Amino acid sequence: MRTQDFILGIDFWASWCGPCRAENPNLLKIYELYKGIGFEILGVSLDADRESWGKAIQADGLTWLNVSDLQGSQNEVAKMFGVNAIPDNILIDREGRIVARQISLEQLNQLLSDVL
Repeated sequence: MRTQDFILGIDFWASWCGPCRAENPNLLKIYELYKGIGFEILGVSLDADRESWGKAIQADGLTWLNVSDLQGSQNEVAKMFGVNAIPDNILIDREGRIVARQISLEQLNQLLSDVL
């Protein structure tokens, strides 16, 4: 695949999700490596509490755009993509096609390293 195929990683997470929060430092490292050369992240939170969500973003140092409709497990974007459990992720290319789903951070790093 070419560099331009990997434009957006959607990361589904929540402030109360231990595994999600444990992944954030490593996801942040990957983001810092590739953010200026064709990779961006959109965090979609399944939080229902705005304060907890905001504190988690700040505590984890998440610098990418994070959104939430504060509907918890009924989050509309998560439902649209069929997310049943978090953490979850989706890679979308410039054409809007899903090119990968539920990949580990190691797989993401290797994939981006290979193409960027």
